[in-house]
Amino acid sequence: MYLGRACTGAGRDIRDDTGMIDYVNGTTGSTGSFAGSSAVPGVNPAKLGDHVGMAFRHAPIAMLVADSGGHILEANKAFGALADRTPSSLCGQRWPELLAEGDRATAWDLHRAAMAIAGGGGSRVLRLGTPGNAPPRMVVEVRTLPAAESPAAENGTGDGAADSADSGDAVPSARPGHTEGGGARRTPAGVAILFREPLPDEETLRILTELRTENAGAVLWSLDLRTGRLSELFGPSPLGRTLAGDARDLEDCLARVHRDDVARVRDALEASHQGRDYEQRFRMFDRSGDEHALHARARFVDGDRPRLIGIIDDVTEHVQLVRRLADRRRIEAAQGRQVTELAAKLVSATTIDEVTGLLTEEFVPIFGGTTAHVMLVVDGVLRASPASTRKTDAIAMIDGRDAADTDYPMGAVVQDRQPRFFESRAEALERFPAAAEIMHHTSAQSWATVPIFGDRRVALGVWQVAWNQPHHATPDERALMLTLAGLAGQALQRVSRQQAELELADAMQRRLLPPLIPGFDALDIAVRYLPARAGWRVCGDFYDVIQLPDNKVGLVVGDVQGHGVEAAAAMGQIRVAFRAYATNQGDPGTVLAETNRLLGETGEIVFATCGYLVLDLASGEMQAAWAGQPPAVVATSEAFELWEPETGPPVGVDADAKYPVSTRRLRPGESLLMCSDGLLESSEFTMDAGLRQVGTVVRDRHDEGVQAIATTLTELIPAGRGDDIAVLAIRRHGSGD
Repeated sequence: MYLGRACTGAGRDIRDDTGMIDYVNGTTGSTGSFAGSSAVPGVNPAKLGDHVGMAFRHAPIAMLVADSGGHILEANKAFGALADRTPSSLCGQRWPELLAEGDRATAWDLHRAAMAIAGGGGSRVLRLGTPGNAPPRMVVEVRTLPAAESPAAENGTGDGAADSADSGDAVPSARPGHTEGGGARRTPAGVAILFREPLPDEETLRILTELRTENAGAVLWSLDLRTGRLSELFGPSPLGRTLAGDARDLEDCLARVHRDDVARVRDALEASHQGRDYEQRFRMFDRSGDEHALHARARFVDGDRPRLIGIIDDVTEHVQLVRRLADRRRIEAAQGRQVTELAAKLVSATTIDEVTGLLTEEFVPIFGGTTAHVMLVVDGVLRASPASTRKTDAIAMIDGRDAADTDYPMGAVVQDRQPRFFESRAEALERFPAAAEIMHHTSAQSWATVPIFGDRRVALGVWQVAWNQPHHATPDERALMLTLAGLAGQALQRVSRQQAELELADAMQRRLLPPLIPGFDALDIAVRYLPARAGWRVCGDFYDVIQLPDNKVGLVVGDVQGHGVEAAAAMGQIRVAFRAYATNQGDPGTVLAETNRLLGETGEIVFATCGYLVLDLASGEMQAAWAGQPPAVVATSEAFELWEPETGPPVGVDADAKYPVSTRRLRPGESLLMCSDGLLESSEFTMDAGLRQVGTVVRDRHDEGVQAIATTLTELIPAGRGDDIAVLAIRRHGSGD
């Protein structure tokens, strides 16, 4: 139907094929978006008259009608009074230009949103630009006016809307919509604009809503559950434009939802068709392809047009923050495990170089440092540790410097036992200008220098971590560095005490062993003794070589069970007893039996495994008496075999025990090895595996001599062994049969 009287010269005739305008006035409940002269189907216009047009012109609510380009086609008297102008003078102007300058862009957004789809629209609180007065704030509602179907109506002329669309005045971003039922497409002919004063609380609510949607990344939305059409309640929002643009169809929007979330979103929407409220968190890609995390909530509104009305919040930053916190917790947990493992290594370290190596190598990645150095106070000067580490030019200039020299950071830390943290070179030079020359030889930009404490807070040295870029050490990092330096100080003192104790134990042990091994023309002899390294242990392993009458030699290897002073004393008694009995008894079984009886008479609860072998240097005949001792190894350069003499119980167990004698010949050129069980078995090796390994070494090193055999065997032993080891190897001169 004809939309009122078109402005003079406008050249437009906009018709509504439905016969009624969708909307005139939200207050009066009139029948359309705009009314003009009647053309209701089946009714004679002459009889109906221009009542609808009269209602529009005289309505108490200010209204305008504009084409797709925003040009005013009709204004009623209420708007003329509001704008203090005659309605006819407004025709042809673009209606957003009547608003205050700061609100015109928002008005154009409303216009474009309404023109984007048939039946669209929105509302905002805007200021009307009235000359000479403070701009009044008005609720501006924009609604689309439908037009004739495309292609043209039955008369084929394509009037009104087509003319308007072809005039070049249409808003560039406007696009045709379509009917709810998916029938013929309709081109919006224009818009109806309603101006009314906000209700007492309405303006406050609208302002808060606008601030919420503009500044907090939110969309106030409505979904028609019958048609699947989406709309924003108060016009387009920044987030809505970013996510959907002009899309108003639910399926178009769901196409942007992350594929892992879309099924869950659809299921929740299906539940809403049953009258349930809606709430979901999901991921959605915007028009640029960036991913957003969204939180959508809505209430179900029943009626002729069941809807969901709600809000969508962009919670991307919150989700990213949660992820960062989770990542940080994982990193901190991993660092905590790493620190615990490294602290355990400090506790189990057995040498000074091992302790300082942990500080200079394995602890540095925890703090993201580039390099680290340890300087220990040795005889009043600073010495780099580990000693095997290659010294940089800067460290070489500090190595050997007086530890009391406070002109340099390390000396100052040693003297006052206070850590120093420098975030830049300038900060370090301001405090220690004398260090300028040293800084010329390093690329480091920041440093953390902490003291390594011992008992009574005596500074044993300093630990310095360096970064190749400016670095701020956080309070947590500083506390962790001081804690690790404290653990390192305890480890250094423990290792130093253990080293002193081991040296004392080693000295005591060697004093109990024979100071000099006799030499024989027909025999090569090699002996080795290795004290235990798992704590301060004076142990009971021993060896002896006894020169006997008739060109014979006695060979003894034994292991007194237990550790400590008692075991060492018992070992001394057994060795002396062997020498005493061996010089008077030619039978090795009798020597073992007499020694066993002597231990029983002392009343001490001590026993020992041992093997005593008498070798005739002329014939090579061997007579052996064994008391629980491991087998001997006999080898050439081609093969080895184990000799297991018949054995009796360890000495000291049964005072009346007898020890049988086993006989074998040692050919010229053959090697024989006797050893204590510390060489053969451990927590990682069984006795059989140890014997195979030792036999292989004796065979492979046979041609190199017994000294090479003994040295190679000692190199197989782990540094932290828990038992001492005695080794006796011989080789008879001459070539084999």
